[in-house]
Amino acid sequence: EEERVIKLVTKVQSQWRRLKSRRHAKEKTMHQYEKVYVRESSVYAYRNILTDERQWEKPKLLDDDDLDDPVDEWRREETIDPATGKTHQYYANYATGQSSWLSEEDAARLVQRRYRAKHESDLMGKKIQLPDIVKAMKFIHGTRTKYEQDPHK
Repeated sequence: EEERVIKLVTKVQSQWRRLKSRRHAKEKTMHQYEKVYVRESSVYAYRNILTDERQWEKPKLLDDDDLDDPVDEWRREETIDPATGKTHQYYANYATGQSSWLSEEDAARLVQRRYRAKHESDLMGKKIQLPDIVKAMKFIHGTRTKYEQDPHK
C-alpha cells in the first residue's frame, strides 16, 4: 500500500513539475516573441526579439493563447549591413508594418520645410533669396530715413 502511495505522489509531483516547467517556458516565450504586422500579406507574423527572425506560425509553446497586438508606435531599430558590417538605424512601426530611415521628428521637419517652401512660392511667385531680403531692408531703411527728414512729403 505504501509503495502505491509513493508511486502516486511521485506521479503527481512529476505532473506538477511538468506543468510548472511548461508555464515557465510559455512565459519566456511570451517575452521572447512579439507580433508584427506584415503589410504585403495583410497578416501578423511573429518576430523573435533576440534573433530578429520572423515566422508565420505562432510559437507552439503558446498553445491556445496569443500575443497582444503590437502597439501603434515608432521604434528605433538597428540593422547590420552584411557587405560592410556597418550598423544602420531605422524606424519601424510593427502595428502598421511600416518602416522608415527617418524618425517621426525628421519626417515632420521635412514635411514642414517642403510645405513652407511651397507656400512661400505660392505667395511670392518665386523663392526668396538673401539678395532680395537685403534689397527690401535697404528700401525700408531708405523710406524711414526720408520720412524722418520730411514727414509731410
